[in-house]
Amino acid sequence: MTEGWIDGVPRLGWEDTLAYLTIPVILVITQTVSLQLLGSFDALDESDDPTTKNTAVVLRFLPFMLGYFAMNAPAGLGLYWLFNNILTTAVTTTIKKVTEKPPVEFEIDLSTIGPRRDPVPLPDILSEEAFGNAAGQIVGNSNPEPEPEPA
Repeated sequence: MTEGWIDGVPRLGWEDTLAYLTIPVILVITQTVSLQLLGSFDALDESDDPTTKNTAVVLRFLPFMLGYFAMNAPAGLGLYWLFNNILTTAVTTTIKKVTEKPPVEFEIDLSTIGPRRDPVPLPDILSEEAFGNAAGQIVGNSNPEPEPEPA
């Protein structure tokens, strides 16, 4: 990591090196904040499924991976990712707030509905013989073969 340094100073100098690293660091911070704001971790942390836990680990590692990519890509691409991340997060949170509705609660007295009843059996006309068996074959032949003409 310190290869090419001269007397403990980076080859580009401290000012240029810090300017070079600023965009990836800001991108990592904004991506982490974005994932927290959009609630990407909330549902993943509550699950006991191992696949979901792996997804949570990858999502936590994602901002650092993007920072590494931004460090090795041209600065314009890093700026694009940064501003696109900020804009997308702002639009998404705004839309979520605008379309947010309170949960609907119904007051139902179950005693007025009555007791639960057993299901009514289907009439014979809706039976399997009328519509075919489970393999999808039609039981009856609606077009019988024509009888051969007498000679």
